[in-house]
Amino acid sequence: MYLRSLQSFALTCSCVINALRITNFSVPQKADHGSMVTLRCDFELENEKLNSLKWYKDEVEFYRYIPRENSEKQVFPQIGITVDEKHSDLNKVILRNLTFKSNGKYDCEVSSDRPSFQTDTMSGNLTVYAYSPYDPHIAGFATSYLPGELIQANCSAGPSNPPPQIEWFINEEEAAHNHLITYATTYLPNGMFHKVVGLRFIAMENDFRPPRNTITFQCKVTVGVMEPWNALKIIHRTLQPYQIGQRFTADETATNHSSGVHGLQGIIFIIIISIMTLFPLK
Repeated sequence: MYLRSLQSFALTCSCVINALRITNFSVPQKADHGSMVTLRCDFELENEKLNSLKWYKDEVEFYRYIPRENSEKQVFPQIGITVDEKHSDLNKVILRNLTFKSNGKYDCEVSSDRPSFQTDTMSGNLTVYAYSPYDPHIAGFATSYLPGELIQANCSAGPSNPPPQIEWFINEEEAAHNHLITYATTYLPNGMFHKVVGLRFIAMENDFRPPRNTITFQCKVTVGVMEPWNALKIIHRTLQPYQIGQRFTADETATNHSSGVHGLQGIIFIIIISIMTLFPLK
């Protein structure tokens, strides 16, 4: 009898414990800076009565719903949190004008009323991203290079948050670390970041690839997660080397110039003879 009573008590407690539970919980993992998100928390009470539903950010309460009170909804000010109280209710909270201060862990806590006072909690993390409206910018390349010449250029990206990550590729292969110059990341007053990574590279004969004897450079920029935003930007810059014999010495330049002058004199002489034939002197 004693054992049976214990089993019965255990089963009863198990049923009570499972009476209140959150059935659907949603916190977007990522969102655009300045955008709006909806936090959702659906639950089942079964035979229980709701005591309260509360939302927390980083363990600090910012929204409360208590059905028994005249003012069912309460909003508590917090930096980075702008609640659309009019359109928020028991099961959802709408946040507007997200900033980087909105980043953090969000908890939904549902509590039942007496006599059980059960509680169920679920949490999720939100990260706010900002992407630059500008493509990465490559600067510093000359029009063409010969083997053995030094190639220097910079790739800049931003503003964005989190800071942009920049990679250089030469002929579709990642540039060696000793070819890179990493400058300090600039923190901007609006909470975003600007970054520049330089490339210093001596072109060798085998770096110029057929069929056009070119080198392809890529600047790859990644900001946070690539999907679903287009955070990956690639710029191709092909450098065409001089053809053999395209650069002349001073003597070669003078010879070519002289040949051009003699050719021009011959053409002028032929034109004069033709005119005299058509219009002989009287």
